[in-house]
Amino acid sequence: MKKKFLFLSSSRADFGLIYNLYKTFKSHKDFSCYFACSGSVVSSSYGYNEKQIIQIDKEIIFLNKGSNKFVSTPDKITKYLGNINSELIRYCLKLKPNAAFILGDRIETIYQAISLKVLNIPIMHLHGGELTEGIYDDYWRHATSKMSNIHFVSHKKYKSNLIKMGEDKKKIYVVGAYGIDNIIDNKKNFMQKSFFEKEYNFRFNDINFILTFHSVTLKPENNIEHFKIILKCLLKIKNANIFISHPGYDLYSELLIKEIRKKRDLYRERIFTFSNLGNLKYLSLVNLCDIVLGNSSSGIIEVPYLNKPVIDIGERQKGRIKSNLVFNCSNNSREIEKTLLKVIKKIKDKSLPKNNKIYGNGKTAKKTLKIIKNIDFTLLINKKFF
Repeated sequence: MKKKFLFLSSSRADFGLIYNLYKTFKSHKDFSCYFACSGSVVSSSYGYNEKQIIQIDKEIIFLNKGSNKFVSTPDKITKYLGNINSELIRYCLKLKPNAAFILGDRIETIYQAISLKVLNIPIMHLHGGELTEGIYDDYWRHATSKMSNIHFVSHKKYKSNLIKMGEDKKKIYVVGAYGIDNIIDNKKNFMQKSFFEKEYNFRFNDINFILTFHSVTLKPENNIEHFKIILKCLLKIKNANIFISHPGYDLYSELLIKEIRKKRDLYRERIFTFSNLGNLKYLSLVNLCDIVLGNSSSGIIEVPYLNKPVIDIGERQKGRIKSNLVFNCSNNSREIEKTLLKVIKKIKDKSLPKNNKIYGNGKTAKKTLKIIKNIDFTLLINKKFF
């Protein structure tokens, strides 16, 4: 009998990573695979709309179809997560999967883990053991790890972290980062400058920045001020475009989106915004730009594999292992400007280092598949704690 595997995506951040893994498993003759979306991944402000997802794959299942309005105050976040939780339980009772794959550190992920654990469904956790000291995500990630049965991590340091947390080292596998597969698989299909200029009605400038600034959930009261500081520094650079990607669904993130739209309207000749480009378009745009800035995990993990420099600002990603193409700085305007000029000079002098590939060389999904094929799922129900 074929094993049933459920792959769960709950945000724009994990959609492409989980979906690529799902496609790899789906091609295996001994597996029946199901991909389900819930949460903010189905949102015109924070993710995809339903039409975009159906175009990607008509077999994708929606667990909160039609729920595309998300308010990021604490009470609203709790309410919508509760609703998603109920729908996931109903779906799993009907499907009865042998195991479920979930990724990372989102608050939605821990709700998924709780639902799966109530139903005694083994959890395969991706990207555990990582650290992001500037946000709540460490809480969600580590709690999810304690509920998970098998771990697929992106770096040997993160395996060590899980062992320190009491996880069984025999159930932790270092496979690399899942986003690297997307870069390798999609690079030959990257869009060119002409596509973006026609599709979005702008012209590339002498220098082109991509800025993604997410809510720093431990100190959300500083988000708007810090965003303004970053943007002011970028606007001082002459002959430069600023492409801004909307933040993910986090505490008070809609306030950031309002500020982004306000600045776009003030500087229409220089600032261009995107609610969600999707994986291929985003990677294509990064490939055409000069510097990526902000506090997104994609800047830490994926962007260096395109040999693009990243300026990581603030403490949101503090604790992650970073490539030699990632330059850290605080939210202080003087330090941001200093780092900007330093990186721009390195680009002009062609003195940037080559990516040291700390998150592996790809084929992460295939490595995961090979491991899963040899796992006895009947032995995963009872987890021993240390």
